[in-house]
Amino acid sequence: MTDQADGPPDGKWKTVAYEQINQLLQLIMMGKVEVNRRVGRRKMSWLRNIREWTNIVSVQTLFRLAQDREKFAELTANLQ
Repeated sequence: MTDQADGPPDGKWKTVAYEQINQLLQLIMMGKVEVNRRVGRRKMSWLRNIREWTNIVSVQTLFRLAQDREKFAELTANLQ
């Protein structure tokens, strides 16, 4: 009886090694790398949307306007 307490039997090691080699070969042949990003266009932030809609480039100016409710309401009233 052999001492195999350190890991799975030889058959499982061969399967694991084969799967890793197979994945590497697929990567080389297909040229595809796994990327953690969504498909399609990137989501825009709400701040960027407001800046584009109001044509205000400076965030500081936008925040100053937001502190005055009347001016901000006037600015955002005609957005669509």
